[in-house]
Amino acid sequence: MSGGGNNLTFKHALEWFRSQDVDAVVIAGDMADKGLDENLMAVANAWYSVFPDGKRPDGRPVEKVFVTGNHDWLAYGADRKYPDEAERAKHVLRYDMAGWWDKAFHEPYSPIYSKMVKGYTFIGSHWDRAQAGHGSYNQPFGLIEGYMAKNGKSFDPALPFFYVQHPHLKDT
Repeated sequence: MSGGGNNLTFKHALEWFRSQDVDAVVIAGDMADKGLDENLMAVANAWYSVFPDGKRPDGRPVEKVFVTGNHDWLAYGADRKYPDEAERAKHVLRYDMAGWWDKAFHEPYSPIYSKMVKGYTFIGSHWDRAQAGHGSYNQPFGLIEGYMAKNGKSFDPALPFFYVQHPHLKDT
């Protein structure tokens, strides 16, 4: 999708998930390989073509548990595609991630968030400017500790929660 190709492989994967009656789909980053609006919109278009209004054919919701990765933020090669800086700023996601996220997925963007799926908590932590100096490919980012200190007591201790970030934690 990032090179101007199609999104059929991703769409077919989503169709398979739909056939399995999933309640949520997790994408742990790098949706937009080149960090451009067209990449993120291709993901959104595939999602809504398979899950119109975020629902399965039976009308039950399917939750997006999507987080950004370094490719979504770093805009590899964008300077070649858009040599003019002003034009590039219109297409590179990191210049307005909240705006592009809302346009693509119809939900607010927050560096870290939680969603409930059938009583289970899913926490998503985006690769974000706020995290750029935290962690590495083998360490968790710093935002989860503050988030859990503030929100962790509201989680049901009898149930697991699911945490999604990019990069993946070592040994997981």
